[in-house]
Amino acid sequence: MNKLILALGDANVDLIAPVGDFPEEGGEVLLRRLEWRAGGSAANFSVAIARLGRNSGFIGRVGDDALGRFLMKDFKREKVDISQLQVDHEVGTGLAFVLVSKRGERTMFGYRGANVRLSAEELDLDYVKGAEVLHVSGYALLEDPQRRAALTAMRAAKKAGVFISMDVGIPAARGARVLSSSLRSVDLLFLNEQEAALLMRTRKVEDAVGRILKLGPSTVALKRGKGVASSQPKEECSAHLPSR
Repeated sequence: MNKLILALGDANVDLIAPVGDFPEEGGEVLLRRLEWRAGGSAANFSVAIARLGRNSGFIGRVGDDALGRFLMKDFKREKVDISQLQVDHEVGTGLAFVLVSKRGERTMFGYRGANVRLSAEELDLDYVKGAEVLHVSGYALLEDPQRRAALTAMRAAKKAGVFISMDVGIPAARGARVLSSSLRSVDLLFLNEQEAALLMRTRKVEDAVGRILKLGPSTVALKRGKGVASSQPKEECSAHLPSR
């Protein structure tokens, strides 16, 4: 039986609304449609892995509320193992309000809520050590206690020989110091051009990728819209993940 591919990071409920025009400050716009969807980059990764037919697990934290129950139901429907999903009885589930313009551009307002309170003390490190892959969202490194939990899981995974991947995210790239120091544990790093520039403080993408490779990752997958550029000094690999 295949080992678990784990994701550690945020799980949110996304409220998505198309808008024709954005109001000025203090103004008002009536929405014609509002959709609820399960979201969060790490949660989406877990679902994508499950849809590919692999054993998938998610490590994160939701609130003891209707939104948290909505996410748990979605994980179970998608056949993602949530035995390590923590439930917070004080802080609510993460929520993202997403406004989509006529051109398809998204403006996002995020409330991270219970995600930030992921507890290192509640982690089952044997569960992490027994995985095939640990995938970490860069958002998990933004602030404690979630950051401490993520770094604890990464250290345990690295010691056990678990393959570690990371998807950076713009907020994490802005906190370059903590992120850079964690890259020595990462085997495969996903990021886009803007994140690479923020992380390495250079507008030259090729230079940024070269510097990142020297920090530890053996492979850097550069996301460039419709295509993906991969810098791989060791061996080639490719993957396709369905949208959620």
